[in-house]
Amino acid sequence: MSSNMPITLDRGISSPSRPGDLPDFKNPPVNEVVLSLQFASIPAFRSAHIGLFWEKIRQEYPKVSEQPPLQATFETFGVIPANPPSLFQIETLLSPPMPRFWFEEQDGNELLQIQQDRIIHN
Repeated sequence: MSSNMPITLDRGISSPSRPGDLPDFKNPPVNEVVLSLQFASIPAFRSAHIGLFWEKIRQEYPKVSEQPPLQATFETFGVIPANPPSLFQIETLLSPPMPRFWFEEQDGNELLQIQQDRIIHN
């Protein structure tokens, strides 16, 4: 969305699932919202667990795909690292890395991502 487009309220009919006091916009100021939770990696987490999980959510998220895993990210406040991390890495692995799994709604409006150290909901 270009910065010169006006943001206007839509006075049309609201969705029945949304509270009536929330605004609707013709040109919304946000086009995506993401919540990401990162935690310590779960080494015993396997693709078989993803299959069991997908059984539970398959009606809502019928499309699944594999993506490369995201690298861990850490926020630091007020501290400037003496040696910033390098963008280039070489790794030796005993087994292939566990992928990041994408679960998508049929219409593509919602995306659930899961990997060994993270859950992301777009």
